[in-house]
Amino acid sequence: MSYHPQVRSLVRYLVLVLFACVPVIGCADSGHSGGEPTTRPMTMQERQDAAMRDPYGYGGNTDKYDMTGGDISHYDKKAMKRDLDSVFNP
Repeated sequence: MSYHPQVRSLVRYLVLVLFACVPVIGCADSGHSGGEPTTRPMTMQERQDAAMRDPYGYGGNTDKYDMTGGDISHYDKKAMKRDLDSVFNP
């Protein structure tokens, strides 16, 4: 079954246009009306409260962590996530 050369070139052109439009369609607006921030800035009182809770800016989680594992039957998912994060995100 042989196609006419003009049909082949038309199909190639349509495929090229389709692949060129895919990235443009993928970048469509997600519905957020432009210009306005998604979160509001902290008020002066909120900044002061945050500074009182963490005066030196260390932040982080103050939970007591143990090493991941300990024995074969014990698996601490939260500690494992923390260990992997400390290795791959210095």
